Amino acid sequence: MDKSAHDQFVAQMQEFGAAFGFKMKIKPSSPRPYDTFFRMWRHDVDLLASRDPDTGATDVGFQIGFYPKRDQPPPSPENVTPLVEGLREFLDKVPGAAVTEVTRPR
Repeated sequence: MDKSAHDQFVAQMQEFGAAFGFKMKIKPSSPRPYDTFFRMWRHDVDLLASRDPDTGATDVGFQIGFYPKRDQPPPSPENVTPLVEGLREFLDKVPGAAVTEVTRPR
């Protein structure tokens, strides 16, 4: 997405977190503009997101992942799927944001 959409991206991430019952910590991850770190957590799953350093000079990209709680089994796909779908719906409101889905092999 274009750097001009960064603030809208942050706002939509906050709205997603609130809508799905996450507690949140959102902070700069460096002194550089657009380097934002997101930590969201709730009883069954954590979400971490940070700027993707491989995007171009005029674009900003983020890597977003859902993770199981420490020392607990991964949540079932039935619990994670609504979160992924909800995140996509919120981020669809950000101009120029393109969401790609990559699942790590187990």
